[in-house]
Amino acid sequence: MELMSHRMKLWERVIEHHMRRLTCITMNQFGFMPGRSTIEAIFLLRQVMERYREQKKDLHMVFIDLEKDYDKIPRKVMWWALEKHKFQQSMWPPIKDMYNKVVTSVRTTDGDTNDFPINIGLHQGSALSPYIFALVMDEVTRDI
Repeated sequence: MELMSHRMKLWERVIEHHMRRLTCITMNQFGFMPGRSTIEAIFLLRQVMERYREQKKDLHMVFIDLEKDYDKIPRKVMWWALEKHKFQQSMWPPIKDMYNKVVTSVRTTDGDTNDFPINIGLHQGSALSPYIFALVMDEVTRDI
């Protein structure tokens, strides 16, 4: 588990608020979106299934298990998604600062390990990560 300062979380909230104002995520995205819920997504999915069943048409669906998803997003993909969403370049430096030269250690019963670099994934416990994840998923699934 990653521990972050209150000051850092506040700064992330400011950046997230700015990002939400300047980016647009498709209506297909339900995760981490205010006013959207998985219940709504399930309802819409059932409506589509019923419509296809009534029309006797084939319907193909893909379900993706996103277990440990934050840990596996390549940073290049994160920057690509921000660029594709036309997020203003002037706001990139503070976000890049949060992800450059990140190190962590592991606390064990024998003590803490030496610091080691983290070069992939979004920060766990970050106020900004859910929205960045939504931007990435929106862009990755745009043409599906």
